[in-house]
Amino acid sequence: MSVSIDPMQHKEGGFSLLETLVALAVFSMIAGAVQLGLSQSWRASRVVDGQQAALGHAKRLMAEVGISRPIVVGREEGAVGEQMTWSVTIENRDVAAFGPLSAVSSQSIAGYWVNVKVSWRDRTSGTSRDVALRSLKLAERQP
Repeated sequence: MSVSIDPMQHKEGGFSLLETLVALAVFSMIAGAVQLGLSQSWRASRVVDGQQAALGHAKRLMAEVGISRPIVVGREEGAVGEQMTWSVTIENRDVAAFGPLSAVSSQSIAGYWVNVKVSWRDRTSGTSRDVALRSLKLAERQP
């Protein structure tokens, strides 16, 4: 009795080397794309965190002007920790440009442009970023 083995008819269970290499290549491409997406979203999240912190400081500084920080024409600067710097610039604004209301109140009310800028260096990309707010504040005219 002779047994002939035909390679085309006899298949063992499992994958061939070529099938395994193709599966590994597809998996590697998918893993690379996922890693790139996660890296970009992490970087964007860090930028947004910095922007939110800077905006919070800018809002706080703007709210202080005219309350705990007197309205005085000029520029004031400072730092928030080691990461952020800020500046508050106050400029005169002519209230006569406000129209009919200004004729009544221009003797007792003065207008001021208040500019608040908070800057920081993004640790992820190394770029300098800033948030700026501008508001018109009215106050009693100083004698």
